[in-house]
Amino acid sequence: MLFGEEAVAKPEPKPAPQSEPTPEPAAAEPEPVASEHRWDESTFVSEPITEAPESEKVRPWNAASSWEPEPEPEDDGLVRKVTTHTFESEVLRSDLPVIVDFWAPWCQPCLMVAPIVEQIAAMRAGSYRVVKVNIDEEPAIARAYEVQSIPMIALFRGGRLERASLGAKPRPALEAELGMLVIP
Repeated sequence: MLFGEEAVAKPEPKPAPQSEPTPEPAAAEPEPVASEHRWDESTFVSEPITEAPESEKVRPWNAASSWEPEPEPEDDGLVRKVTTHTFESEVLRSDLPVIVDFWAPWCQPCLMVAPIVEQIAAMRAGSYRVVKVNIDEEPAIARAYEVQSIPMIALFRGGRLERASLGAKPRPALEAELGMLVIP
């Protein structure tokens, strides 16, 4: 007690009512995961894996395998396939502007835009030449024009790449991106 203070009895706080403690739920045991390995005192112990039926086996694709990607759409004469050997004469030395479809047979957006490219070829016959380059078969052309994403529809004029459009788009949007007069 300090000098001049009176002793005052302070009331003691009432304890809060206590409720029954709720038991914590028991931690669920993790379900075992099927695996070819199990952890055993700091070492992996391999367990044999049963062989899957032939119908369920998944084979990785490689160039030497017998599996082939989807077949390439047939040329119908409107959109011609160009290769490394024909690219210069068909595209770079063309008197007409050339629309080049850079595509691959495994690319779903490429397959979606193919009919649109064919439609442009039919509508612009005589004014534009339309060709396609399979980037898997012609990687040198894809590298030369820095094709990073497909489908890439490019407009070549006077032997040089003038404009390009990436992705599958409706015909009017594609023509607009290539700087062509949009035909309704």
